[in-house]
Amino acid sequence: NDTVSSLRPSQVKFVADNMLHGLGRELRVCGCDCIILDDDAAHTDAIKYAKADNRIILSRGGPYNLLRSNTVEGRCYCPPDLSAKKQCENVINHFNIKVLPEDIFSRCTICNGDEFDIVDGKEIRALFYKHYNYKPEDTDEPELLNYSSQIIDMNQMKLIKTGVTLILTGLTSRNLPSYSEYYICIKCGRVYWQGTHWRRRRLKHIEILHDNEDDDMIQFVDDSKEEYFDAMENTQT
Repeated sequence: NDTVSSLRPSQVKFVADNMLHGLGRELRVCGCDCIILDDDAAHTDAIKYAKADNRIILSRGGPYNLLRSNTVEGRCYCPPDLSAKKQCENVINHFNIKVLPEDIFSRCTICNGDEFDIVDGKEIRALFYKHYNYKPEDTDEPELLNYSSQIIDMNQMKLIKTGVTLILTGLTSRNLPSYSEYYICIKCGRVYWQGTHWRRRRLKHIEILHDNEDDDMIQFVDDSKEEYFDAMENTQT
């Protein structure tokens, strides 16, 4: 029965070789725990991660053959030579992983963390105004220019409870007022929000295809943009 045999993203861990960065990020988008080797890392580092944390190795070409020969049968996989999204679709289906809407963007695509602090929009707006030296005449919320937060150190741009520096990449004066809450990765400080890309990926770009009552397959609708949550959109302020 597929319901019994399928895995949830939280039940499987991967390590992606350094030629598969895009695939690694897409797996994180789906909620899978995936370590991605740095460009200058040795391919054999994947074996260390696999043994230490029971991870499945993803690799291609010559490195795949090397890694497979040093790995338990079935724990090293070579995805096809396709786009990152199509490779992710292939991996998800090959390992029979059942991805639900709540899994999408449940991990940080930058650092693989899975814990987020949810903060009120005014916290991030106050930080944005502070960071870009806003004056009272520059905003409709002048009271936030001297806002005192119990969550964010406005002067140091750090999350108070962990000391991690916050990353505001993608936030602009245009989209800043649109969101009532933000999600901060407590591991790396990346700030996320549920914008158009989040909605598109969660509601439109994933379809569960019911081939029959016992067989669910996941299919990604590909697009040309390499975006991973709205925080990754590098628009100018």
